[in-house]
Amino acid sequence: MFADYLPDIDHSVGEANAQFVADAAWWLDEFDLDGLRVDAVKHVEEAATRNLAAAVREGFERAGTKYFLMGETAMGWSDCPDPCNDDNYGTIARYIGPFGLDGQFDFVLYHGVSYRTFAWGDSGMLHADYWVRHGLDKWPAGAVMTPYIGSHDTPRFVSHADYRGQDGQHDKGVPGNQWDNTAVAPSDPEPYRRTRLALTWLFGLPGAPLLYYGDEYGQWGGADPNNRLMWRPDDELSADELATLAHTRKLGTARQQLAPLRRGAYVPLYADEDTLVFGRKIADGDAAIVALTRAGAPQMVTVDAGPALGFAAATELTDALAGGKATVTALGKLSFTIPAGGSLIFAP
Repeated sequence: MFADYLPDIDHSVGEANAQFVADAAWWLDEFDLDGLRVDAVKHVEEAATRNLAAAVREGFERAGTKYFLMGETAMGWSDCPDPCNDDNYGTIARYIGPFGLDGQFDFVLYHGVSYRTFAWGDSGMLHADYWVRHGLDKWPAGAVMTPYIGSHDTPRFVSHADYRGQDGQHDKGVPGNQWDNTAVAPSDPEPYRRTRLALTWLFGLPGAPLLYYGDEYGQWGGADPNNRLMWRPDDELSADELATLAHTRKLGTARQQLAPLRRGAYVPLYADEDTLVFGRKIADGDAAIVALTRAGAPQMVTVDAGPALGFAAATELTDALAGGKATVTALGKLSFTIPAGGSLIFAP
Protein backbone atom coordinates (compact mmCIF):
# COMPACT_ATOMS: atom_id res chain seq x y z
CA MET A 1 0.00 0.00 0.00
CA PHE A 2 1.61 3.24 -1.16
CA ALA A 3 -0.75 5.54 0.77
CA ASP A 4 -3.97 5.43 2.79
CA TYR A 5 -5.95 7.02 -0.03
CA LEU A 6 -4.71 4.42 -2.55
CA PRO A 7 -5.89 1.05 -1.23
CA ASP A 8 -4.39 -2.25 -2.29
CA ILE A 9 -6.22 -4.66 -4.58
CA ASP A 10 -6.77 -8.01 -2.88
CA HIS A 11 -6.38 -10.44 -5.77
CA SER A 12 -7.48 -13.30 -3.55
CA VAL A 13 -11.00 -11.86 -3.86
CA GLY A 14 -12.34 -13.23 -7.13
CA GLU A 15 -14.43 -10.20 -8.03
CA ALA A 16 -11.55 -7.79 -7.42
CA ASN A 17 -9.15 -9.79 -9.58
CA ALA A 18 -11.77 -10.19 -12.32
CA GLN A 19 -12.25 -6.42 -12.46
CA PHE A 20 -8.48 -5.88 -12.60
CA VAL A 21 -8.21 -8.29 -15.55
CA ALA A 22 -11.25 -6.76 -17.27
CA ASP A 23 -9.74 -3.29 -17.00
CA ALA A 24 -6.47 -4.46 -18.56
CA ALA A 25 -8.34 -6.18 -21.39
CA TRP A 26 -10.32 -2.99 -21.98
CA TRP A 27 -7.11 -0.98 -22.42
CA LEU A 28 -5.76 -3.50 -24.93
CA ASP A 29 -8.99 -3.54 -26.91
CA GLU A 30 -9.92 0.14 -26.76
CA PHE A 31 -6.52 1.51 -27.71
CA ASP A 32 -5.16 -1.31 -29.91
CA LEU A 33 -2.08 -1.73 -27.72
CA ASP A 34 0.73 -4.16 -28.56
CA GLY A 35 1.04 -5.43 -25.01
CA LEU A 36 1.16 -4.57 -21.34
CA ARG A 37 3.76 -3.82 -18.69
CA VAL A 38 2.72 -5.73 -15.58
CA ASP A 39 4.03 -3.91 -12.52
CA ALA A 40 5.28 -5.25 -9.16
CA VAL A 41 4.62 -8.89 -10.06
CA LYS A 42 6.15 -10.44 -6.95
CA HIS A 43 4.13 -8.15 -4.66
CA VAL A 44 0.69 -9.50 -5.60
CA GLU A 45 -0.86 -12.94 -5.58
CA GLU A 46 0.48 -15.11 -8.39
CA ALA A 47 -3.08 -15.66 -9.62
CA ALA A 48 -3.15 -12.00 -10.69
CA THR A 49 -0.47 -12.56 -13.32
CA ARG A 50 -1.81 -15.99 -14.36
CA ASN A 51 -5.38 -14.77 -14.80
CA LEU A 52 -4.30 -11.70 -16.75
CA ALA A 53 -2.15 -13.82 -19.07
CA ALA A 54 -4.99 -16.29 -19.61
CA ALA A 55 -7.41 -13.50 -20.49
CA VAL A 56 -5.02 -12.04 -23.06
CA ARG A 57 -4.14 -15.40 -24.62
CA GLU A 58 -7.73 -16.58 -24.85
CA GLY A 59 -9.41 -13.27 -25.59
CA PHE A 60 -6.99 -11.69 -28.04
CA GLU A 61 -4.54 -14.21 -29.48
CA ARG A 62 -6.84 -16.85 -30.96
CA ALA A 63 -6.77 -14.99 -34.29
CA GLY A 64 -2.97 -15.23 -34.40
CA THR A 65 -1.93 -11.77 -33.19
CA LYS A 66 0.69 -11.93 -30.43
CA TYR A 67 0.54 -9.55 -27.48
CA PHE A 68 3.65 -8.83 -25.43
CA LEU A 69 3.31 -9.23 -21.66
CA MET A 70 6.38 -7.82 -19.91
CA GLY A 71 6.67 -7.85 -16.15
CA GLU A 72 8.57 -5.97 -13.47
CA THR A 73 9.94 -8.08 -10.63
CA ALA A 74 12.64 -6.00 -8.96
CA MET A 75 15.72 -8.01 -7.98
CA GLY A 76 19.45 -7.36 -7.78
CA TRP A 77 22.85 -8.79 -8.69
CA SER A 78 25.76 -10.12 -6.65
CA ASP A 79 29.38 -10.28 -7.81
CA CYS A 80 29.96 -13.94 -7.02
CA PRO A 81 29.90 -17.29 -8.84
CA ASP A 82 26.98 -19.70 -9.23
CA PRO A 83 24.69 -20.37 -7.50
CA CYS A 84 25.01 -16.90 -5.94
CA ASN A 85 22.50 -15.22 -8.27
CA ASP A 86 20.07 -18.12 -8.58
CA ASP A 87 17.53 -16.39 -6.35
CA ASN A 88 17.63 -13.28 -8.56
CA TYR A 89 17.20 -15.31 -11.73
CA GLY A 90 14.71 -17.73 -10.23
CA THR A 91 12.35 -15.14 -8.76
CA ILE A 92 12.15 -13.25 -12.04
CA ALA A 93 11.86 -16.41 -14.16
CA ARG A 94 9.11 -17.87 -11.99
CA TYR A 95 6.47 -15.74 -13.67
CA ILE A 96 7.58 -16.35 -17.28
CA GLY A 97 6.12 -19.07 -19.48
CA PRO A 98 3.17 -20.16 -21.62
CA PHE A 99 0.74 -19.51 -18.77
CA GLY A 100 2.39 -16.31 -17.60
CA LEU A 101 4.49 -13.46 -18.92
CA ASP A 102 6.55 -13.37 -22.12
CA GLY A 103 9.47 -11.81 -20.28
CA GLN A 104 10.51 -9.34 -17.61
CA PHE A 105 12.92 -6.50 -16.95
CA ASP A 106 16.44 -7.93 -16.73
CA PHE A 107 17.37 -6.52 -13.34
CA VAL A 108 20.38 -8.82 -13.06
CA LEU A 109 21.94 -7.40 -16.22
CA TYR A 110 21.11 -3.83 -15.23
CA HIS A 111 22.75 -4.04 -11.82
CA GLY A 112 25.56 -6.27 -13.01
CA VAL A 113 26.56 -4.44 -16.18
CA SER A 114 24.61 -1.37 -17.34
CA TYR A 115 26.03 1.26 -15.02
CA ARG A 116 29.02 -0.68 -13.66
CA THR A 117 30.59 -1.20 -17.08
CA PHE A 118 29.22 1.58 -19.23
CA ALA A 119 28.63 4.48 -16.81
CA TRP A 120 31.22 4.02 -14.06
CA GLY A 121 33.75 1.93 -15.97
CA ASP A 122 34.48 -0.19 -12.88
CA SER A 123 34.03 -3.41 -14.85
CA GLY A 124 35.22 -4.13 -18.37
CA MET A 125 33.78 -5.51 -21.59
CA LEU A 126 34.78 -9.06 -20.60
CA HIS A 127 32.46 -8.63 -17.64
CA ALA A 128 29.64 -7.35 -19.89
CA ASP A 129 29.99 -10.24 -22.33
CA TYR A 130 30.05 -12.82 -19.52
CA TRP A 131 26.88 -11.60 -17.82
CA VAL A 132 24.92 -11.32 -21.05
CA ARG A 133 25.75 -14.95 -21.86
CA HIS A 134 25.20 -16.03 -18.26
CA GLY A 135 21.70 -14.55 -18.27
CA LEU A 136 20.81 -16.09 -21.61
CA ASP A 137 21.61 -19.48 -20.08
CA LYS A 138 19.51 -18.76 -16.99
CA TRP A 139 16.29 -17.34 -18.45
CA PRO A 140 13.52 -19.75 -19.55
CA ALA A 141 13.63 -20.92 -23.16
CA GLY A 142 11.68 -18.52 -25.36
CA ALA A 143 11.67 -15.69 -22.82
CA VAL A 144 11.81 -12.20 -24.34
CA MET A 145 13.69 -10.27 -21.67
CA THR A 146 13.93 -6.49 -21.45
CA PRO A 147 17.45 -5.11 -20.96
CA TYR A 148 17.73 -1.44 -20.05
CA ILE A 149 20.17 1.26 -18.98
CA GLY A 150 17.61 3.50 -17.25
CA SER A 151 14.00 3.56 -16.08
CA HIS A 152 11.59 5.63 -13.99
CA ASP A 153 12.94 3.82 -10.90
CA THR A 154 16.64 4.60 -11.46
CA PRO A 155 18.83 7.71 -11.64
CA ARG A 156 19.41 8.83 -15.19
CA PHE A 157 22.17 6.94 -16.96
CA VAL A 158 24.02 10.07 -18.07
CA SER A 159 24.15 11.21 -14.42
CA HIS A 160 25.56 7.84 -13.38
CA ALA A 161 28.16 8.37 -16.12
CA ASP A 162 28.84 11.92 -14.90
CA TYR A 163 29.10 11.09 -11.18
CA ARG A 164 31.50 8.18 -11.50
CA GLY A 165 33.85 9.11 -8.68
CA GLN A 166 36.42 10.86 -10.86
CA ASP A 167 36.87 13.70 -8.32
CA GLY A 168 35.48 15.06 -5.07
CA GLN A 169 32.64 16.87 -6.80
CA HIS A 170 31.39 13.73 -8.55
CA ASP A 171 30.72 11.19 -5.85
CA LYS A 172 28.87 8.12 -7.13
CA GLY A 173 26.21 8.54 -4.46
CA VAL A 174 24.98 11.93 -5.68
CA PRO A 175 22.57 10.58 -8.36
CA GLY A 176 20.80 8.66 -5.60
CA ASN A 177 19.92 11.86 -3.72
CA GLN A 178 16.29 12.95 -4.01
CA TRP A 179 16.09 16.38 -2.36
CA ASP A 180 19.50 17.72 -1.36
CA ASN A 181 22.84 17.75 -3.21
CA THR A 182 21.09 16.42 -6.31
CA ALA A 183 22.68 15.71 -9.68
CA VAL A 184 23.09 18.59 -12.12
CA ALA A 185 23.74 18.69 -15.86
CA PRO A 186 27.12 17.28 -17.00
CA SER A 187 29.79 19.88 -17.67
CA ASP A 188 31.85 17.89 -20.20
CA PRO A 189 31.17 15.53 -23.15
CA GLU A 190 32.40 12.29 -21.50
CA PRO A 191 29.09 11.23 -19.89
CA TYR A 192 27.36 11.56 -23.25
CA ARG A 193 30.05 9.49 -24.99
CA ARG A 194 29.53 6.77 -22.40
CA THR A 195 25.78 7.00 -22.92
CA ARG A 196 26.15 6.52 -26.67
CA LEU A 197 28.32 3.46 -26.12
CA ALA A 198 25.78 2.02 -23.67
CA LEU A 199 22.95 2.64 -26.12
CA THR A 200 24.81 0.75 -28.88
CA TRP A 201 25.23 -2.19 -26.51
CA LEU A 202 21.57 -2.00 -25.49
CA PHE A 203 20.18 -1.83 -29.02
CA GLY A 204 22.39 -4.75 -30.03
CA LEU A 205 21.19 -7.10 -27.29
CA PRO A 206 18.62 -9.90 -27.62
CA GLY A 207 15.14 -9.26 -26.27
CA ALA A 208 12.98 -6.15 -26.19
CA PRO A 209 15.18 -3.28 -24.97
CA LEU A 210 13.64 -0.45 -22.98
CA LEU A 211 14.43 3.14 -23.96
CA TYR A 212 13.25 5.41 -21.13
CA TYR A 213 12.07 8.76 -22.45
CA GLY A 214 14.87 11.33 -22.59
CA ASP A 215 17.65 8.74 -22.52
CA GLU A 216 17.68 8.97 -26.30
CA TYR A 217 19.45 12.34 -25.95
CA GLY A 218 21.03 11.85 -22.53
CA GLN A 219 18.61 13.56 -20.16
CA TRP A 220 20.31 14.12 -16.80
CA GLY A 221 18.80 13.73 -13.33
CA GLY A 222 19.07 11.76 -10.12
CA ALA A 223 16.64 9.46 -8.35
CA ASP A 224 12.88 9.94 -8.47
CA PRO A 225 11.57 12.65 -8.79
CA ASN A 226 14.64 14.06 -10.52
CA ASN A 227 14.62 11.35 -13.18
CA ARG A 228 11.21 12.55 -14.40
CA LEU A 229 12.02 16.02 -15.70
CA MET A 230 10.04 17.16 -18.71
CA TRP A 231 11.05 15.76 -22.10
CA ARG A 232 12.77 18.38 -24.27
CA PRO A 233 12.49 18.80 -28.07
CA ASP A 234 15.45 19.11 -30.42
CA ASP A 235 15.65 22.91 -30.29
CA GLU A 236 16.22 22.83 -26.52
CA LEU A 237 19.09 20.34 -26.57
CA SER A 238 22.82 20.98 -26.18
CA ALA A 239 25.37 19.93 -28.79
CA ASP A 240 26.24 16.79 -26.79
CA GLU A 241 22.57 15.91 -26.41
CA LEU A 242 21.94 16.41 -30.13
CA ALA A 243 24.89 14.16 -30.96
CA THR A 244 23.48 11.50 -28.65
CA LEU A 245 20.02 11.82 -30.18
CA ALA A 246 21.44 11.48 -33.71
CA HIS A 247 23.28 8.33 -32.62
CA THR A 248 20.15 6.86 -31.05
CA ARG A 249 18.16 7.50 -34.22
CA LYS A 250 20.75 5.57 -36.22
CA LEU A 251 20.58 2.71 -33.71
CA GLY A 252 16.80 2.62 -33.91
CA THR A 253 16.87 2.57 -37.70
CA ALA A 254 19.45 -0.23 -37.68
CA ARG A 255 17.40 -2.37 -35.30
CA GLN A 256 14.27 -1.73 -37.35
CA GLN A 257 15.92 -2.64 -40.65
CA LEU A 258 18.14 -5.55 -39.54
CA ALA A 259 16.15 -8.59 -38.42
CA PRO A 260 19.20 -10.23 -36.77
CA LEU A 261 19.38 -7.35 -34.27
CA ARG A 262 15.81 -8.13 -33.23
CA ARG A 263 15.68 -11.92 -33.46
CA GLY A 264 19.19 -13.29 -33.86
CA ALA A 265 21.05 -15.41 -31.33
CA TYR A 266 23.88 -13.77 -29.37
CA VAL A 267 27.26 -14.93 -30.71
CA PRO A 268 30.40 -13.80 -28.83
CA LEU A 269 33.21 -12.87 -31.23
CA TYR A 270 35.83 -10.88 -29.29
CA ALA A 271 36.23 -9.24 -25.90
CA ASP A 272 38.94 -7.63 -23.82
CA GLU A 273 38.70 -5.10 -21.02
CA ASP A 274 37.96 -2.17 -23.35
CA THR A 275 36.50 -3.69 -26.51
CA LEU A 276 33.52 -5.94 -27.22
CA VAL A 277 32.41 -7.50 -30.50
CA PHE A 278 29.42 -9.83 -30.77
CA GLY A 279 27.20 -11.15 -33.52
CA ARG A 280 23.45 -11.58 -33.78
CA LYS A 281 22.66 -14.57 -36.00
CA ILE A 282 19.39 -15.93 -37.40
CA ALA A 283 21.02 -18.27 -39.92
CA ASP A 284 24.25 -18.56 -41.90
CA GLY A 285 24.78 -15.23 -43.64
CA ASP A 286 21.69 -13.70 -42.01
CA ALA A 287 23.55 -11.94 -39.23
CA ALA A 288 24.88 -8.64 -37.93
CA ILE A 289 27.98 -7.63 -35.97
CA VAL A 290 27.99 -5.12 -33.09
CA ALA A 291 31.39 -3.69 -32.15
CA LEU A 292 32.19 -1.12 -29.47
CA THR A 293 35.18 0.14 -27.55
CA ARG A 294 35.75 2.49 -24.65
CA ALA A 295 39.47 2.74 -25.45
CA GLY A 296 40.90 6.19 -26.04
CA ALA A 297 42.48 5.15 -29.35
CA PRO A 298 41.07 3.38 -32.44
CA GLN A 299 40.99 -0.40 -32.08
CA MET A 300 41.86 -2.75 -34.95
CA VAL A 301 39.95 -6.01 -34.53
CA THR A 302 39.79 -9.27 -36.54
CA VAL A 303 36.95 -11.74 -35.94
CA ASP A 304 35.79 -15.07 -37.41
CA ALA A 305 32.82 -13.91 -39.48
CA GLY A 306 32.69 -17.03 -41.62
CA PRO A 307 32.76 -19.92 -39.13
CA ALA A 308 30.76 -18.09 -36.46
CA LEU A 309 28.18 -16.24 -38.53
CA GLY A 310 28.18 -18.09 -41.84
CA PHE A 311 29.29 -15.17 -44.02
CA ALA A 312 30.72 -16.37 -47.33
CA ALA A 313 34.11 -15.21 -48.55
CA ALA A 314 34.04 -11.82 -50.32
CA THR A 315 30.82 -10.78 -48.53
CA GLU A 316 30.87 -7.01 -48.12
CA LEU A 317 29.44 -5.65 -44.87
CA THR A 318 28.40 -2.04 -44.26
CA ASP A 319 28.42 -0.14 -40.99
CA ALA A 320 24.89 1.10 -40.27
CA LEU A 321 26.20 3.94 -38.09
CA ALA A 322 28.83 5.61 -40.27
CA GLY A 323 28.69 3.81 -43.62
CA GLY A 324 32.15 2.24 -43.60
CA LYS A 325 32.69 -1.14 -45.26
CA ALA A 326 34.60 -4.34 -44.55
CA THR A 327 34.94 -7.54 -46.59
CA VAL A 328 35.11 -11.15 -45.40
CA THR A 329 38.36 -12.82 -46.47
CA ALA A 330 38.77 -16.22 -48.10
CA LEU A 331 39.51 -17.65 -44.63
CA GLY A 332 36.32 -16.19 -43.19
CA LYS A 333 38.04 -13.36 -41.31
CA LEU A 334 36.69 -9.84 -40.98
CA SER A 335 38.99 -6.97 -39.99
CA PHE A 336 37.88 -3.46 -39.12
CA THR A 337 38.82 -0.47 -36.96
CA ILE A 338 36.50 0.79 -34.23
CA PRO A 339 36.83 4.54 -33.65
CA ALA A 340 38.14 5.65 -30.26
CA GLY A 341 35.29 5.44 -27.77
CA GLY A 342 32.97 4.50 -30.59
CA SER A 343 30.92 1.73 -32.13
CA LEU A 344 29.99 -0.01 -35.39
CA ILE A 345 27.13 -2.21 -36.57
CA PHE A 346 28.04 -4.30 -39.62
CA ALA A 347 25.57 -6.17 -41.83
CA PRO A 348 25.36 -7.12 -45.53
